[in-house]
Amino acid sequence: MANPYEQGIHVLTPEQALSRQTEDLFVEDDTEVVISPDRREYARYFARVKAKSIKDLQNLGLVPRGVGEEDLKKAIAKDDDAALQSARELLSRSSSGHCGCGGDANQSAPSPPSFRDQLARSYSSVRKAYNPALAELLSRHQKTEFSWDSVHLQSVRGWVSRASQLAAEVSLISALFQDIRIGRGARLVLDPGTTILYARGVYIHQTGSLIHKGSYLRIWASSIERYVDWGSIIVQQEVKWTLVGG
Repeated sequence: MANPYEQGIHVLTPEQALSRQTEDLFVEDDTEVVISPDRREYARYFARVKAKSIKDLQNLGLVPRGVGEEDLKKAIAKDDDAALQSARELLSRSSSGHCGCGGDANQSAPSPPSFRDQLARSYSSVRKAYNPALAELLSRHQKTEFSWDSVHLQSVRGWVSRASQLAAEVSLISALFQDIRIGRGARLVLDPGTTILYARGVYIHQTGSLIHKGSYLRIWASSIERYVDWGSIIVQQEVKWTLVGG
């Protein structure tokens, strides 16, 4: 079966995707709306975006704009080295504290994993959320404090690593709106393949919900608000919202 993403929506550059005409989306009280690029009535909100460089990812807002590509790569490489050193130290301490005595001498023990396998597992465990150099770089650039295990940093490192692969091309599904308003008791269900949602404002009633069951969603909006009644809305400044995990 053909992929509906290939048929129903346009393939665009980041610049083209972000310059499309926008429309409002209102979900009426006590209703559920499921929007997907393979549903004809909603396909106009979506685009399949081809990102071929870190600059493309910066244009899309997945990597902070204005940070030098080499600075990002150097910070990530520094964290790679630091995580490897930490993994070696952890493994060394674990090995030095291990006692091979005891047990039945006639009973054959299973072969221990090789040092290479142990080091790889230890490194993977440490590196997953260990980004001190990247935290320092982006804290300085974005003028806010990021901890070394920040989910935002994990996301940025992942995108930079994907874009840095030889001949890599990252395919993303983006959704672009003017305002999104989700009414009382209403549900807006966003296609799980969507990676980025752009909107001027997202307004969700206290009893309403925005649902995304994919593995990752980045929301860019000037305002994301919960409201009790429409007159209570107070528009705030730019909001960046990242959801990682289903």
